[in-house]
Amino acid sequence: MNRKGLGMNACLTRRRLVSIMLPVLACIACANGSGLTDLTVVDTVAIDVVATDLAPESTQDDLEIEGPGDLPNDVPSDLLDDVPAVFDTGLELSDVPPDVVIPEFLGGDRPAALFVPADYDSRKAWPLIMVLHGYGASGFLQAGYLGLSDRFATKGFVMITPEGTVDPDGQQFWNAFDSCCDFFGSDVDDVGYLRGLIAQAKQVLNIDEERVYLIGHSNGGFMSFRMACDASDVITAIVSIAGAMPVGQTCLPVSPVSILSIHGTNDETIEYDGGAIGGNATFVDAPSLINRWSQLDVCTVGPVVGAVTLDFDEAVPGNETSTMGWSACSGGTQVDHWKMTGSIHLPGFNEAFKEALLVHLQAQRRQKQP
Repeated sequence: MNRKGLGMNACLTRRRLVSIMLPVLACIACANGSGLTDLTVVDTVAIDVVATDLAPESTQDDLEIEGPGDLPNDVPSDLLDDVPAVFDTGLELSDVPPDVVIPEFLGGDRPAALFVPADYDSRKAWPLIMVLHGYGASGFLQAGYLGLSDRFATKGFVMITPEGTVDPDGQQFWNAFDSCCDFFGSDVDDVGYLRGLIAQAKQVLNIDEERVYLIGHSNGGFMSFRMACDASDVITAIVSIAGAMPVGQTCLPVSPVSILSIHGTNDETIEYDGGAIGGNATFVDAPSLINRWSQLDVCTVGPVVGAVTLDFDEAVPGNETSTMGWSACSGGTQVDHWKMTGSIHLPGFNEAFKEALLVHLQAQRRQKQP
């Protein structure tokens, strides 16, 4: 049995974070010729741990990966539609003013891919999206899964896909909080790294300082919240998907940040009702988390429950997503929660979700300080 990418001595709780992503990400990698075919074999011990999180009706037989092109039966095949064979910025040399030199990567010896729309014009300011991957994943794969690789340009965003560091189990991670996911105590300064990428992007491109956004899934969601706490001076808004913060975590943002928390109630990896990964710090439940941010942003209206429910998950029948939000918050921010009833850690996000995600961010803008 090939245990590449899982680690023989990793505890099962850490494997739960990786094994949910690996079947889908393996097929993405194979489909794109990225050479990551060593991800296609999934440890059956880890599958035993997470089978109920992948789908209520799944069996272990459903989840066996016979080849690099196979998906688990419960994952919609069109989840991969947004992942291009080659991640290309689409930028033609003739579209760039002669005074602009645009690098392919930022970050020096820890490179992060930079993607710029083909119609980039340095004479106007552009919003920036930074995509933070989950534990064991990558920025490239995360952007494809969320539909950002196909949409960033048409929606008028510059995009950065940074990478975490690799732990002794061979998994990329972010050092967000004690809850997740620096399991081996590296103490790497990911806040400083991400701050540096934002600063470097502003040096080489005309980035709108009022529109800098983070989108993170799982460990990336935790890291998004960490940035909202510790780098609020450079962040306009975050979207956390299946992320959280530790119970009682100190968080002292110097500027208000708009928050959107998205979480599935059937998530068995980062539980909607709170929990812990192994012996790490307990993370807070989703309702308490979003309520705390409404207080941090000093919101005066809400919570207001959305009048309609929405269908964002192809794996869950009907309209599974309800919305709740606070407004009239400090600095013109807002705090929102999309509760996905019946959705798991890796929802089958449809086109409606992918569109709504960017529409939401487009509405967020930091108010200029007097």
